[in-house]
Amino acid sequence: MPSYESRPTKAERREAARARARALRAEQERRAQRRKVTRRALIAGGALVLVGGTTAGTLLVIDQRKKEKERRELRESQGLSLPRHVVQDGSWSVGAEGIGTVNEGARELKIIFDYACHFCANLDVAHAEEFSTLVAEKKITLVFQPAKILGQAWTDWCMTAVGLALDNEPDKVLAVHSALLEALARIYQTKDTTNYTLDGVVSVAKSAGLSASLADRIETEVTRETYRDWLEAGNKTFRSYNLDSTPKAFLDGKELKLDNSFFTNTQAFTEVLGGGAGGASPTPGQASSTPGQASPGPTDGAGGTGTPSQAPGDGGS
Repeated sequence: MPSYESRPTKAERREAARARARALRAEQERRAQRRKVTRRALIAGGALVLVGGTTAGTLLVIDQRKKEKERRELRESQGLSLPRHVVQDGSWSVGAEGIGTVNEGARELKIIFDYACHFCANLDVAHAEEFSTLVAEKKITLVFQPAKILGQAWTDWCMTAVGLALDNEPDKVLAVHSALLEALARIYQTKDTTNYTLDGVVSVAKSAGLSASLADRIETEVTRETYRDWLEAGNKTFRSYNLDSTPKAFLDGKELKLDNSFFTNTQAFTEVLGGGAGGASPTPGQASSTPGQASPGPTDGAGGTGTPSQAPGDGGS
């Protein structure tokens, strides 16, 4: 039988086409803005090396560092504004009752890391499931201590995504945290930097369960430097212990020696807990372990296992 359903009129089709065009333009504008933010962040994170040989470039870097120092001193004098569940040293804990809780009487396992460190990513990929089990069984309180030691914009983007989760959706924090590190590990393994962008972080956060309304704010909060105090708190803690590389792991305050077995044995921390093993604990003013190789960004090639990423200079800021 012939269909008698009403078809859109010419005017309706024209209006629908206009609406699609407006939506397309809006999306193009959003993408252009994100690319602009990405370029700015990359410049701040080290791309200024392209103009480092010129007087203008050198003066720009010096001026930027001076402003950064002045802003850091001002913020420290006024007190830190940190995400929910984050303590003054920049760390956040995970207990059986959720983010910001502790398992009373359990041992404390602290992981110090940089979201841009692919060795840190490999460590988390290997042990995320083990960590969850140990926390759920109340054998440990897990503490994450992020820092920006490699000077990469990726760290700012990731900490902003996790910061939004901490402030608004704490039940999504672990999923977003692990997904971002897993994404970095994949970028290094494949040597494909297509998603090593602000858009890439937004996409990963959404896929990990962060609400779209929050994920879409990552770009804005990066521009506003909303979580800069948090980043600086982590860097200050990193420097105070004279650490030189990431990842680092501490069990009840004693540093564990992260040899290759920790990157290949998915039950390595469980075995350490059973055996009561541990190493020396660096305290403020005391040197830590031997530095590893530098790892400034994924363009260096695929990630390996077991060699920590070394801080350039004083640990970045």
